[in-house]
Amino acid sequence: MTYDNGVLEMMSPKREHESIGCLIGRIVETYSELMDIEIISVASVTVKRSDLSKAFEANESYYITHAAQLLGKKELDFEVDPPPN
Repeated sequence: MTYDNGVLEMMSPKREHESIGCLIGRIVETYSELMDIEIISVASVTVKRSDLSKAFEANESYYITHAAQLLGKKELDFEVDPPPN
């Protein structure tokens, strides 16, 4: 799902799309575990900023670069918090 300047685009993913998304997520999580890299999964969180009139929602989202900074946060505010990697 994306929202850009008043246009909402939604797609209904097919089974293959979902399977590939899950596989990529498993690879990211396994690699980060093996390499001892701290990550935070935010799954399909909606990233939106009212000042930009834009939003997107990925299948799988992770914080890697800013994981330590966001560890323990209950809510994300994309007016101040960075988007997932």
